[in-house]
Amino acid sequence: MHLLVAAVAAATLGGTAPAPLPIDLSEPTRIRASEDGSALIVEGPITDGAYANFQRALRAYPIARQVILQSPGGLMFEADRIAHAVRERRMATSARTLCASACTVILIAGRDRTAAPGTRVGFHRPNVSLSRTPDRTMRLTRRLYERAGLAPAFTARIYATPFESVWYPGVDEMISAGVLTRRLPVTVTFAGRTGFRSGG
Repeated sequence: MHLLVAAVAAATLGGTAPAPLPIDLSEPTRIRASEDGSALIVEGPITDGAYANFQRALRAYPIARQVILQSPGGLMFEADRIAHAVRERRMATSARTLCASACTVILIAGRDRTAAPGTRVGFHRPNVSLSRTPDRTMRLTRRLYERAGLAPAFTARIYATPFESVWYPGVDEMISAGVLTRRLPVTVTFAGRTGFRSGG
């Protein structure tokens, strides 16, 4: 069982949570569609095969124009490929409950970016210990933040937050920094259809 440690303990918005919990990288990413097929819901850790199954879901639900994210994070290279598909299709993104670490790479790729009330959106510097090319990984994430138009001071705070912790900025701070494009006034619940799972 492969584990990736990420701090996802309870924290007040605007604070930093130091307590780590393991992300099980052997657990498949769950991808399903909303009842009307207009949104794809990505749940659980982002693991091997997540991008391939995201593409499969896009082919099955070509009308999907939004990605709902509920993930503690996972593999950066899988998240980056999903983010690229989101940008290409000019899809909207919305975080629900928790979107941390690699999940935020997908969130900031959206044309319209929101977070449901009470959602924790968490950032930290990349975990390069799992990368065979750590310098390239750092450059990749910096380019992703620059492409999304994040404020330099916000990006600096991300890189100042150790991987063993997670920084949870407040909604107003994320809107000001360009992470979110607007405040979401209500929580929308999606009932999902049969989904696609990574890892087989």
